[in-house]
Amino acid sequence: MNEDETSQVPGSGRDDRTDDRAASLHRGSESTRKLREMARRRQEAEAKLGHHLLDAKQHQSE
Repeated sequence: MNEDETSQVPGSGRDDRTDDRAASLHRGSESTRKLREMARRRQEAEAKLGHHLLDAKQHQSE
């Protein structure tokens, strides 16, 4: 079997590994994006809760 025949056999070429690597990088970047989004939402929620607690404390003292 020469190089041309090998590249035509499914699963024997480098392209499959490249596709797998690209797919895993895509999944990795997607999960990273989701984690960053979740962290951003958490920070916003913490800030909102902090403001709410300060408002409640000021309201009690009045």
